[in-house]
Amino acid sequence: MTTGPRYPNQQLRAVALETYFLGRLSVFTDAALVQKRFAEAFPKLYVPHTKGGEALYLRPFQLRSADDTSALAISLNQVSYVSLAYPGHQQFLADAIPALSSTLEILGVDQLQRVIFRYENEIGLGRFDDGTLPLESVFGFTLPDSEGPRGLQSCDIDTTRKWDHGQVGVKIGVVTENGGDVLKFSIVVAVLSPGPLADLETRARLAHDEAVRRFESMISEDFRHFLKGEKPA
Repeated sequence: MTTGPRYPNQQLRAVALETYFLGRLSVFTDAALVQKRFAEAFPKLYVPHTKGGEALYLRPFQLRSADDTSALAISLNQVSYVSLAYPGHQQFLADAIPALSSTLEILGVDQLQRVIFRYENEIGLGRFDDGTLPLESVFGFTLPDSEGPRGLQSCDIDTTRKWDHGQVGVKIGVVTENGGDVLKFSIVVAVLSPGPLADLETRARLAHDEAVRRFESMISEDFRHFLKGEKPA
């Protein structure tokens, strides 16, 4: 993740800018106006699926682009912009901020409770001959045991900590998909102070900058070279 275009080899599955507000029942009627406003940019409509115990009205509907690479997600108390083909931070914000601002204005929302930046990375991994994961080639920090990332056969970490403007969540896990191991690495930065819709871009940039700082502090130098398309020194 960078302040400009994405790294050449960045393996992002999804990036989202999420806005939350006090729940409004009128969202479900006004959402039709949003669909009309964005009929050209987001012609597809996807309805939410729920699992046992989930609140249906907190699950978002999605208006998606024709090629399924971007979406507006709308629920009772949330509007989010999602990119599945992340173009880099500046272009992402240039797309996301106007779409979110217009949607929230149509819905009559002028105060936000929190703003969240969410980055989800997926990295295909092989294993060493002894069955351990090459996590030391990705991470440059000490995992929660004395031996660090070397020699792990599995990984499932979920942390949340405070920062000056809210919370930062980090999830690191390895799952098997299509016969191979995939490292799922997500960073979620929340600006929790309520504020006016007019401050959306300022808070989005604040969350993004913190996410970049966390990401850069966690990865190894070898992995940074890989992301940049460079050979290690």
